[in-house]
Amino acid sequence: MARRDSLRFGTVDRWRDLPERTRDAHERSIGALYEMEARDVSRAEALRRYSLDPRTFMKHAGSAVRKRGHSWLPRRSDSLHAVMKMRTDDAEAKIDVVTRSRRERRLIGRHDRLVKDYRRIYVEGTAPGESYDERIRELRRQLQAFEGTTIDGRRFLTDPDEIEDRIDRDILDPEGPYDIDD
Repeated sequence: MARRDSLRFGTVDRWRDLPERTRDAHERSIGALYEMEARDVSRAEALRRYSLDPRTFMKHAGSAVRKRGHSWLPRRSDSLHAVMKMRTDDAEAKIDVVTRSRRERRLIGRHDRLVKDYRRIYVEGTAPGESYDERIRELRRQLQAFEGTTIDGRRFLTDPDEIEDRIDRDILDPEGPYDIDD
């Protein structure tokens, strides 16, 4: 099966204009690719888990895999477009952004986990024997690494005081980066 170009849509509005069936197939293809990358499962197993036909997967994510012998392996980097939810410094709630690479998808996932950890520690405290101040200091340091980083022209939420304010006002939603609203 030959490598194919992936679906490119450029903006969230163009994504929303796509037929539901196309968006669903693309999201499932990105999910299957993630399974291959993060959980080291075979392409066949990932396609089974996401109920995908190999042709559909190749249509949507074919440029992100390569064939080695009899196996399909994810490439180290790709230019697949995906719509993800991102916490930004200029919006109260998560907003939809278009990611244009594996690197950007991973950055959003890493930032999302970091903010969730910050929220959990801020609300629930730390485990017995673990220093609250040290853990918060470490999370703040990790947030600083995202300072000035943009995806789709939007900057990440990195200000710890703003994060704490949003937690206190109960508007820092805990769901993941792939929760897409229509």
